[in-house]
Amino acid sequence: MKNILFIVGSLRQGSFNHQMAKKAESFWKEKQR
Repeated sequence: MKNILFIVGSLRQGSFNHQMAKKAESFWKEKQR
C-alpha cells in the first residue's frame, strides 16, 4: 500500500515517472484479483 501512495505522490508532483507509475498501478490491480 505504501508503494501506491508513493506512486500517487509522484503523479501529483508531475513526475517524469508518470508512465512507470501507470504500469505499477495496473500491475497492482492485477495482483488484487
